[in-house]
Amino acid sequence: MAIERAMKNLFFILLIGLLTSCTTVHYRSSGKMEVTLAARDKHTHRAEAEGHKEFYLWGKIPVEDHVVYLDQELWNQGLVSAASLNIVEYQSVTDMVISWLSLGMYIPIRYKIIAYGIKSSETEFD
Repeated sequence: MAIERAMKNLFFILLIGLLTSCTTVHYRSSGKMEVTLAARDKHTHRAEAEGHKEFYLWGKIPVEDHVVYLDQELWNQGLVSAASLNIVEYQSVTDMVISWLSLGMYIPIRYKIIAYGIKSSETEFD
């Protein structure tokens, strides 16, 4: 009887944790450069930036680390202005299996930022 009650309590705690979890990545700009969603003239250089964020305990930890600054990611790719922004957020098969096996205790989220822009003359090597 005590084991059944403990299992019920554990089930409800897990259920509450899952229902209040948050595995959202916030994509923002820090103002370092101009980033627009629409296409623009002279924005012809294609740039891609990839990364991942790791969520623990159903997305509860760490709280402040779920932000990706688009302009900084694209600046690191050599752009000084970006347009035609496209963001793809995904999980690989391995990521999904790990998430399921850990019951949501560890959830990796991957992202890819694709944009066309103007490349800085100082960073252009080709």
